[in-house]
Amino acid sequence: MAARLTPSQYFDLEARAKGAGVTVGTYLRHLVRGRPPTARWPLARAAIVQLARAGNNLNQLVKLAHSGTLLSAALLGAVRSVLAEVRAVRRALQDEPRG
Repeated sequence: MAARLTPSQYFDLEARAKGAGVTVGTYLRHLVRGRPPTARWPLARAAIVQLARAGNNLNQLVKLAHSGTLLSAALLGAVRSVLAEVRAVRRALQDEPRG
């Protein structure tokens, strides 16, 4: 689908999409479905990165556990640490006001 916009209209559309943390195309698809995307919370992007790293670490530990290797006390402590980090990020996101 193609649409003609003035430079001002496109600038406004692009700013709204960036504010929601999505591309212009994704923003338009949300609008067509009647669900305009909401602005992301300021911590959301950093939290996604942190959670992705924690998830990667957990995946490595799960692979190790599935191979039959017993987790050492240090490794078990690392798992607990990652779990605590994930919970802290979740609490921070829940407590942060939308903006």
